Order: sequence, then structure tokens, then C-alpha cells
Amino acid sequence: MKVIWKFPIAIKQSPIEIILPVIFKMLTVQKQDQQFMLWAEVEIEMYQEPIQVYVIGTGQVLPPWPVIYIGTVQDGGYVWHFYYRDSNMIRCQKIQQEAKKSQQ
Repeated sequence: MKVIWKFPIAIKQSPIEIILPVIFKMLTVQKQDQQFMLWAEVEIEMYQEPIQVYVIGTGQVLPPWPVIYIGTVQDGGYVWHFYYRDSNMIRCQKIQQEAKKSQQ
């Protein structure tokens, strides 16, 4: 069964780890009552794994690994860009790192 979940996002704690079902679709990030919130459509009957959410200000450097864009939120004079990487992306990065080590 699919439902929509929301998660609070703290700007100062990037990356933020969120646990959600492995089948999900990011919907949006917006500000609600002075708090940044992320909404995702999730398949609640699936097992859950962590994802990492990154909050990047305009002009800041993105992580050196692949991330997927969620959305942008303007907050007064600041503009924040939200990205994530899921457990599959994290596993692939670990496999690549191990492969490089074994080749040395």
C-alpha cells in the first residue's frame, strides 16, 4: 500500500539520515511552520533502509559522489538545494572503493 510520509529536515545537520521503505518516490521539499519538510510517496509494506539527504546552499560544493536532486527552497535571503542518495548508491560506492583497494 502506498502512502505519503513527511520528514523534518534540519539545515545544519547535512547529511541527514532518513529511514524509509526501499520503494519510494521523492515528491517535494517545502517549508511548513518555519521547518523544512520532505514529502515522499512510500510503499509501506516493503522493508526499510536509510537514505542520506544533503542540503546544499547556492555556491556550496556538492558531494563528490552521485546524488539525486529533490528540489529547491527559498528561505529569506537563502536558497537551499536538496539532494539524496539511497542505499543502492551507498552500496555501489563502497563496492567501488573496495575494488580500488584490491587493485593496489
